[in-house]
Amino acid sequence: MRWLKRIGYAAGALIGIVIVAFGAVYAMSEIRFRRTYVVPGENVAVSDDSATLARGAHLAATVGSADCHGEGLCGNAMFDRPPMGRMVALNLTRGEGGVGAQLTPALIERAVRHGVSPSGQALRIMPSIDYQYMSDADLSAVASYVQHLTPVNNVLAPSRLLPLPRVLLVTGALPFLPAERMRDAGAAVRNSLTTVESAQRIFSIAHVQ
Repeated sequence: MRWLKRIGYAAGALIGIVIVAFGAVYAMSEIRFRRTYVVPGENVAVSDDSATLARGAHLAATVGSADCHGEGLCGNAMFDRPPMGRMVALNLTRGEGGVGAQLTPALIERAVRHGVSPSGQALRIMPSIDYQYMSDADLSAVASYVQHLTPVNNVLAPSRLLPLPRVLLVTGALPFLPAERMRDAGAAVRNSLTTVESAQRIFSIAHVQ
């Protein structure tokens, strides 16, 4: 019977260690998820002319926006299975379940170039490190396109992360919050880049990270 007690004590101690470790990981990940960032607002010109909207649609399709937010940027579950949990890219249209009515050009710029949400928190898995050098002209085209998206009704269940992605975030194995690594140094150079140079810079950054 003594050995059964020892096994019970060991199992209890192990369970306790796991609970404490998970609590620590949860707390550390929540601190990082809830951290807010101050990003200076920028004026972004928007247009409804067909050439600008076509350019915005082309950029959204080629830089991966549709891969995350789905066709028509109407929202999409990027993953929804154990052991990761559920991660949703929002419906950017003005349809039911969408946030399009709240997205101003300045908020779109902050999300794209800085990876920061309207609440000031870091957007999860938003590849802004690749987009921080996007030229003003291209950013204007993207913002114009987003503001003229066809409304799509798509109400998505909220994101809910399981322990694994939190562990990967805390250990640095998953760059879950790109805003943490962002630099504002790009502001001084992006306006001097042509569209081609901007694309080349984005391409090179994407393959260096």
